Amino acid sequence: MIIGTVQLLLLLLFGHSVYHLSLGDSPVAMIAVATIAVASMTCFAVLVAAFVRTREQAVPVGLAVAFILASLGGLLWPLFNLPESMQEVAQGLVTTWSMLGIQDVMLRERSLTGVFTELLVLFVYGLASFLIGVWLFRYRNAERS
Repeated sequence: MIIGTVQLLLLLLFGHSVYHLSLGDSPVAMIAVATIAVASMTCFAVLVAAFVRTREQAVPVGLAVAFILASLGGLLWPLFNLPESMQEVAQGLVTTWSMLGIQDVMLRERSLTGVFTELLVLFVYGLASFLIGVWLFRYRNAERS
């Protein structure tokens, strides 16, 4: 989680320094959104990992899930380019809420209180994903015993 957060922040700083992208007026809000977004995705990865049986399966399944989440969550193209039904599906994805938080800080210059909803949704999403993933791991291990 720490490595992912540092990577995301470095990418944002690279975009700011090289391409002069605005990171918004609140560094605290950007750090909070980046941290909770990466934490939520890390917790979601626990859930995904609960469905694979071997390490060899983890990479292709993880990549497939990552590409699906990226494409439906607005990371590869704007959400408004998706069909309406897909836009509705996107509202339940961790990537959509991550992008909304980053866009709110960068483009709409929102502060920490301005991205509270996104932070809360990401936190709950991550916590639920983690708890379900841990439960699935325990259920699978109990099944083996």
